[in-house]
Order: sequence, then C-alpha cells, then structure tokens
Amino acid sequence: MKICVFGAGAIGGYVGLMLKKGGADVSLIARGPHLDAINSKGIKVVFKEEELVEKMPATDTPSDLGPQDYVIVALKAHRRSFPCRYRAADQWRGGSGRASDLNAAGPR
Repeated sequence: MKICVFGAGAIGGYVGLMLKKGGADVSLIARGPHLDAINSKGIKVVFKEEELVEKMPATDTPSDLGPQDYVIVALKAHRRSFPCRYRAADQWRGGSGRASDLNAAGPR
C-alpha cells in the first residue's frame, strides 16, 4: 500500500515516520529547506529519550511519486486551501505539480 503525506512538517513527519516504522510504503511532500533536510538526513523524531530516524522518498513534485493508494493532508489550518489549489487530479493529467508553483494558482 502506497501512502503519501502531503505536508511533512511536525505532524506529517511524525505520521509518515510511524507509518514507515509500521511497514507502509510512505513518501512525503515538502518544500524548501525542510525538503532538503529530509532528503539528506531523513525524518527524525525525538520522544523522551528515544530518537527515531527513517529515510523515505520526499519531493516537492507529487507527480514524481506516481499513483498513491492514500494521501494524508497534514497542513496547518491557514494552508487548508493549498490542496484545493493543487488539484491533485492535474498531476495525473499532466499539470505542473510543483509545490513551489501552487501559491500562484488561484481557486478553481
């Protein structure tokens, strides 16, 4: 089962890491320096005295990941329109799909 976490910040990163630890095929959507850190070091969660680290595919171009069985949207409330602007179906019909381009897109 392929699971994509759209918004791999604190909550999305934690969810993605725990799903990966549980054996799921997980990929992440992130942007900017956070994406660079995930790609170079993986996702790290520190809880009490335990440190968990997992490497998994991460990109700002969702179409790079191919079809997914599930997509978990883990964005902050003020970004809740982001996936609507994204229009995931565009990815599989040839849209640009770059997360960095999405802020310029208006509601459709």
